[in-house]
Order: sequence, then structure tokens, then C-alpha cells
Amino acid sequence: MSAVEPGSATSGLVERVKSILLKPAPTWDVIDVEPATTSGLFKNYAMILAAIPAICGLIGGAVIGVAGFRTPLLGGIIGAIVGYVLSLVMVYVLALIIDALAPSFDGQRDKIQALKVAVYSSTAGWVAGIFSLIPMLGILAVLGGLYGLYLLYLGLPK
Repeated sequence: MSAVEPGSATSGLVERVKSILLKPAPTWDVIDVEPATTSGLFKNYAMILAAIPAICGLIGGAVIGVAGFRTPLLGGIIGAIVGYVLSLVMVYVLALIIDALAPSFDGQRDKIQALKVAVYSSTAGWVAGIFSLIPMLGILAVLGGLYGLYLLYLGLPK
């Protein structure tokens, strides 16, 4: 089931996250052939998952804090919003770069396919953002980002 199908946001999203993280190679084959739109990828997938690190970072910083210092609530909210927006912008810019470089690697330019690779390869980093609930574990989010690079590596040939 595609995460971008209307009416399937909850179940499709959870299944897609599990499959891209646990069985990336076969999942990329499914993603390659399924129809998608820019708005569908953002509304039904990216905007939801990109909120995980923003919200968890806000809660972790304001409630637990680091070394006895807690983030002020207003500053934390502003930081969470800025981080959220930059995360979505970063995915879009990555898609533009993938699309522009595709002919250099004997690929075809296709903005939707490039966006699918950028969005779905970001899944690991967004999900690992849950470690921001406990700021001392935030470094584990870096491991999620590294796994995201592996997902990107697997998804680019598609």
C-alpha cells in the first residue's frame, strides 16, 4: 500500500516506514513503480515524519534539558518550527540535486522519482529523531542519518 494513497495515511504511513527501514531493497522496487505526486509525498509522508524530530527535540529540550539547562519554551517552539521547515526544504533541494545530476549517471530526469528518493531516504533520520526526547541520546539520531545515506544509495539506481 502506498503512503500517498488518499485515505490510507495512517496505515499506509506506518507500513511504509517499517518496510523502508527493515526491507529497503524490495521496498524501493515497489516505490519505483507506484504513482505519486509532490503534494501527496509531502502531505501524507514528509510533513508527518519531519515533525518527529521537531516535536521530540522541543519536548526533550524544554522538559529534560542538557546539563541542567532547559530550553525556554518560546525559543524551543521557534527552534522546532525552523528545524521542521528546514527539514522539508532540505528534502526538496535534495530532490532538485538528484534530478539535475541524473543524466550525469546515465539516468533520466524525473522530478517525481527524484522527490520519492529524497523523501523516502530521509525516513531513517526523521524516525531516529525520537531519540531527541532524551537529549543525551540525541547523538543516536546521527546513526539514523547515516542509515538514511544507505537508503539513498539503494534508492538512487531506481
